[in-house]
Amino acid sequence: MSRLLTLILAYRFGVKFSGEFNYTLSSCCLFFIPQRSTRPNIWQKYLSKLPYDRLSFQQWNDDSFNNHAYAPVLFNSEIELLNTEIKLKENGIFPRRYFYPSLDTLEYLKSDRICVISRSIASRILCLPIYPGLSLKNVNKIISIIETS
Repeated sequence: MSRLLTLILAYRFGVKFSGEFNYTLSSCCLFFIPQRSTRPNIWQKYLSKLPYDRLSFQQWNDDSFNNHAYAPVLFNSEIELLNTEIKLKENGIFPRRYFYPSLDTLEYLKSDRICVISRSIASRILCLPIYPGLSLKNVNKIISIIETS
């Protein structure tokens, strides 16, 4: 990437350079920006291929948008989620349970309320891998494992 283009981008986004070292660092960072565009493709693949009878996807508000930072799927039951999670881990794929447990169950928050819906969703939601370096081969493998588990 040329120095001029880097300086134009830096000016546009309010970054100031104090020397060649900063220029080099910013050039390295700009190298990764195009890779972020692979996340929407991965998300679309999950959306189009995963079985809707076994899981569902988040419904987006009309005033919001998906930034593709996570790929949460909601299973019909916690047992289905746990079985799928085991199968994925056996194949070297490590999904995350970012939204588990429900916050009302944490003792240090001292909640008086029982949030039934939150507990239900937290126990059934699993975040699938979604990152720029994830190959379509691995995405297809993840989909296949979910379909057969």
